[in-house]
Amino acid sequence: MGASPCSVTMNENRGVNANFKLIPPPPLPVLTTSAGTGGTVSPSGSNTYALGSVVVVTQAANSGYTFTSWSGHCSGSGACSVTMNAGRKVTASFGLIPDVEHDLTTAASPIAGGAVSPSGTNSYADGTSVTVTATANSGYEFSSWSGDCFGSGSCSVTMNADRNVTANFTLNPLAGKIVFRSTATTSSALEIYVIDPDGSNQVRLTNNTFTDANPIWSTDGSKVGFNSIRGGNEDVWVMNADGSNQVNLTNNASFDSSAAWSPDGAR
Repeated sequence: MGASPCSVTMNENRGVNANFKLIPPPPLPVLTTSAGTGGTVSPSGSNTYALGSVVVVTQAANSGYTFTSWSGHCSGSGACSVTMNAGRKVTASFGLIPDVEHDLTTAASPIAGGAVSPSGTNSYADGTSVTVTATANSGYEFSSWSGDCFGSGSCSVTMNADRNVTANFTLNPLAGKIVFRSTATTSSALEIYVIDPDGSNQVRLTNNTFTDANPIWSTDGSKVGFNSIRGGNEDVWVMNADGSNQVNLTNNASFDSSAAWSPDGAR
């Protein structure tokens, strides 16, 4: 009886039976996986596998998150592979992706020339489109953009990196003034004057005994074209907006009149 060796004394006929029972197979090892906030794992939960099998565990981050590391029977941030010679546990951890922002720095040059909006340094989310505008101060006019905008048209920048924009202004002390001809301070000869739109600050630009007439601003407001007979017959003249540097452009015996500027103001 029992499981000890069996020894019988053969002093008569004997009978011996050996009895056996089925031994159940060992339980299959269980792999338990989990994911922290921000992602998923595959396979997920608890699953059984054949003893000695190799299981690859993968992770996927949700939108706005990034995978950071494994813990348990995998470690680091690389691939995760476990051999199922016993129960195993694996956890995937995730972290929030910080918002990506870029700085837009704007400036006016010279500072006294005007204002730019938005002004200073401001932060914007990656990919944002920002429109920058320029407003000239009195006595100045906007001339051009530099930096991440160029030319003199509208300025719009895409904030996929830090950006810098400068609004450039030029001095134009006579900006907004009206140029005209008059005998206001002479008895007969026409002279050329400028005046503010409200009728104040009238200034005489030409001063001689001959007629100066038909004044016209240059495109940028820096010069005035006009007609004068001071050379003996009517010619086309040009002077600076303040009346200085008066030059005869058509100094000949012919009758020259009706000055006009090219659209780009170059001539």
